Amino acid sequence: MIDYAPQDSLLDEDLVEVVAKRLLERIKAPFKVDEIEIDLTATAGAVLYTGPDSFKQGFVAIQQAQDSHSNFALSDGQRFGDPAPNLALMSRMM
Repeated sequence: MIDYAPQDSLLDEDLVEVVAKRLLERIKAPFKVDEIEIDLTATAGAVLYTGPDSFKQGFVAIQQAQDSHSNFALSDGQRFGDPAPNLALMSRMM
């Protein structure tokens, strides 16, 4: 898990870069279940607003990012192949 950074320190661009690099290091290794490698897609963002409504603007930015990246949740059969084996694996895991 990435360490929590206090609210004020998140206004520091250098610290945001450090946190982003730590996140990348943790997710770039292949994720395996039963020796099957599973591709992960992750989206991360940082909001460096400093105004009085920074929380509100930050939440708007997060929602915009979620909306623009929602298509990542869809299966891309041409790129990743038939999802049936992974779905069967997930069913067994439950």
